[in-house]
Amino acid sequence: MCPLPPQALIGWLGVRALVTMEVGWGGISCPSCIEIITRRCDNVYVLCGIDVSKDYSSAQGLDREGKKLFYLEFVMNGEGFSRLLNILKTHCKDLSEVTVGLESTGCYHINLFAFLCSEGIACVVINPLLISNFARLSLRKTKTDKKDALTIAQFLLAHRGKLSQVSYSQNSQDLKDLARERESLAVMIAGLKNDVRRLLQMSFPELEHRCKLFTETMLRFLIKFPSARAIRTAKPKEISEALIHAEGKRKRVFISAEEIIKLANASVGTDSVAKEVILSEKIGTFFISKRSREGLRRLWLKLVGQRGWMSWILLPRWMGSVRLQDLPS
Repeated sequence: MCPLPPQALIGWLGVRALVTMEVGWGGISCPSCIEIITRRCDNVYVLCGIDVSKDYSSAQGLDREGKKLFYLEFVMNGEGFSRLLNILKTHCKDLSEVTVGLESTGCYHINLFAFLCSEGIACVVINPLLISNFARLSLRKTKTDKKDALTIAQFLLAHRGKLSQVSYSQNSQDLKDLARERESLAVMIAGLKNDVRRLLQMSFPELEHRCKLFTETMLRFLIKFPSARAIRTAKPKEISEALIHAEGKRKRVFISAEEIIKLANASVGTDSVAKEVILSEKIGTFFISKRSREGLRRLWLKLVGQRGWMSWILLPRWMGSVRLQDLPS
């Protein structure tokens, strides 16, 4: 079991107020469950601030007294990373004497962060808002890559007693990526629901008020008959069969075939083949997105179980009522 109860994490997180927790995935995990190593920067002799961008990055090195040691512009590839590593080695006896600060830039800093951590260099990922506020306090008005890198290095110098190292773990990054993708799919699904309602309001507005639209059976029915016009031109037997699940099991629906036909005959919906096709495609995409979301959820649980991170985890919101004992072992 994790040695830290949830209440103790309040104190544990205090020293991390200045850094962005890049290894989380919708919640903060217990430090015994993921690879987080805290190290104060008292014995650091080289502080390197890196302004990261997609193709090129700028690095500014300072010593403990704030004197400039080097400035380097490098390409964001293996050769560029090696150049950065070599210049760091020339200014220290051991890489344990180096602390590197990177401004969080979405995905662009991840590969560099992983590379530096794999070399045993202490790295912190800093919230861009903190850097912006720090630059404002220094009354700096101009903004260039070189000066941004210097500002990050000076931020490290000013707060070196409070910063902590977060070691990189591909497994935790995978979990974070899965959580983000699942959240993205959730937003997409919500948008698809709105699109379905909007299109149906034009092609068969009476239906939504008489049944639950977002049951599997009703949605599959709408793929075949996406408008009042399509229902009016179909045979009653086809309408009845469409209300039976594809696997042959009759699932509960809240409206009969006879009532649907009656509604369609009296409908004020617009006859539009284009809207019918779009509605069918939207529902198809809705099903695909739901299956993908559930697949990501199962994979997330599987990875958690494989890594043994079972003792105590704050689950993301979308895990719902899943209990820790339900996770795979």
